[in-house]
Amino acid sequence: MPVLECFTSQDAIPMVGVTDIQIVRGDDAQFEITFRRSDTLELVNFTGWTFLAKAKAAIDGADWSDAVVTHGGVLGTVLVTFPKAETMLLTPDAVGVWDLQGTDPGGLVRTIRRGGATVIGDVTD
Repeated sequence: MPVLECFTSQDAIPMVGVTDIQIVRGDDAQFEITFRRSDTLELVNFTGWTFLAKAKAAIDGADWSDAVVTHGGVLGTVLVTFPKAETMLLTPDAVGVWDLQGTDPGGLVRTIRRGGATVIGDVTD
């Protein structure tokens, strides 16, 4: 599973960043992101946050997959999983987009990661 590390502003609010992903058709496409404060390198506390992630053919295009997103609270981690049941329907070599939005305990919604999404064809069913 790919593990990414991202940095936040000094007030520990995750900034929008760009991360391109690959989704292997028919796999549970999973990756973890660890967020740290850029000034102190402390882990961001996501206690009380909720997250959503989605992959689509284009910004206003057809949905590809809604991810299951969990977080590690004080560990600063966010685990994103695009489930096999949805990735198995994707077309190899398709190129789309994805993003990750977080809602903080006060109700503010922020897009904190976004980027391109490429579907890799699978060989084994």
